Amino acid sequence: MVHNLYRFYLYTVFLAMLIFAAIGLGLLLQPLLAFTPLRGSYGASPTTAVIVQDSVFFGVSWLIAGLLGGLHYWLIRRDMHNDPDSAGSAIRAFFLNIAELLAAPIAIGLAAYGVIEQLGLVYAPDVSGLAAIVIAMLALVGVLEWERQRTTARTGLALFFQRLHLYGAQFILLNLLIPAWILLFNQLVDAVAFGGKGSGVTPCGGFVACPQTNILSSAAATLWIALFWLGYGYIARGDTASLLRRIAQYISFAYGVGLVLYGIREGIELGLLSLFGVSVSPAEVISSYNFAAFLSLGLVVMGAYALWLRSASRQQADGWRTTLLIGEVIIAALMAGAFFWGAALVLLNLFELPASPDSWAAALALVITGVAYIALDVHLHRRRQQDVPGAIDARRGFVFALLGGGILAAAVGGAIALYAVITAALGSPFDGWPHTARSGLVAFLVGAVILVVYLWLANRERLFSGLVKRAVKAGVPATSTPGVAVEEPVVLPRSIEDVLDELLAGKISRDEAAMRIREVVGAK
Repeated sequence: MVHNLYRFYLYTVFLAMLIFAAIGLGLLLQPLLAFTPLRGSYGASPTTAVIVQDSVFFGVSWLIAGLLGGLHYWLIRRDMHNDPDSAGSAIRAFFLNIAELLAAPIAIGLAAYGVIEQLGLVYAPDVSGLAAIVIAMLALVGVLEWERQRTTARTGLALFFQRLHLYGAQFILLNLLIPAWILLFNQLVDAVAFGGKGSGVTPCGGFVACPQTNILSSAAATLWIALFWLGYGYIARGDTASLLRRIAQYISFAYGVGLVLYGIREGIELGLLSLFGVSVSPAEVISSYNFAAFLSLGLVVMGAYALWLRSASRQQADGWRTTLLIGEVIIAALMAGAFFWGAALVLLNLFELPASPDSWAAALALVITGVAYIALDVHLHRRRQQDVPGAIDARRGFVFALLGGGILAAAVGGAIALYAVITAALGSPFDGWPHTARSGLVAFLVGAVILVVYLWLANRERLFSGLVKRAVKAGVPATSTPGVAVEEPVVLPRSIEDVLDELLAGKISRDEAAMRIREVVGAK
């Protein structure tokens, strides 16, 4: 306990000094960068007093950070020399990884949206201050990453912090990439399809508005974020197939599937509007129906995470088959969500006849987008019947996902409908309560249909059986009682040699190996 407190103190002071030095570097760079084109069209040159003040602060901050930070870093290195286990400790992993998790996405996002995109303005603002902050933060991230790479996380908690950093930062960068990619494709579609007239912004000249960015700066900002997003995948390439890695990458893969489905829905809705004779302006196409942006980004995200999942699956027996099944479940579940959401909107339009063509286009587009889930549903059912390894778990996961969605839709929809009707009956209706009540009723009906259909399928396919098992002692046969399912005996842990083989292969951590060895010894 005392050693852990000592290490906590060392890393706290060391990290504080690094941040102090980064602040000093940022203040020094700001007036220097103000002499470059980063000052923009209206920025003023810094005065001599500002340059002197920032230079003095830089010198003082680096002197103090160098003395105190260097001393504590020396103490850290000495502690690691005296106790080699501290190099892979959870405290070291926490400070290095969490600090980098917070700093890296902020610096990358500020660089993309605050500096690179702003350089594309016709009358560019002064971005020298933001550029100085970005450079200082990236320098801090570089030092943290260099120090993190010097050692290897060994304990289970240290590995958790490391994976939280790698996959958490990558997930944040994915969310930063989405708006940058959409903005870029909005400008591309406007330039290619509408000759630059679809943005709805008056060209520059005199005292009229100017376009916010140009294609070149948007492409550079998008590429900047994408490179770091891919870079985190490259850094994590040697990680074992941990649960946290699989969860993060499957969630991100689902992001990609959702983007593809959204793009398909937008394209179908645009086609239906044209079929119904509804005119759509170029500005509306770019702002609301630019399906190319979502389709392209979704395919890139799906492809990248499919490759990373394939790489992780090689570390497990039948890993790629399991990965494919889980991917099918994710695609089928999201398509089913789109289908039933569209069915609910169709039913709502029938309740509120006559509905507008826009409403019918939105509802039918969702139904058409998700209707192919039925084929995936049948495919998973057939795989289950063929006893394909892992197929029963995949089928069970898909059915349970729909059951969960049906329960939520029925519960929330029923509550909303009851609330609207009861408040109106008591003489205190809110604005638009009839539409709200019908919407809640539709959600309840669709959720109830999902529950009835998939409860029947789950019971027919015996998907609830085998989920709960009582442990029985090894060597004691399970008794058979008419009408009662026979419980399977608990399987004893494997041998110590098998555990050591998995540890040397990097499939499990040191703590996991120790726990399994204790189980083997305790079982014997």
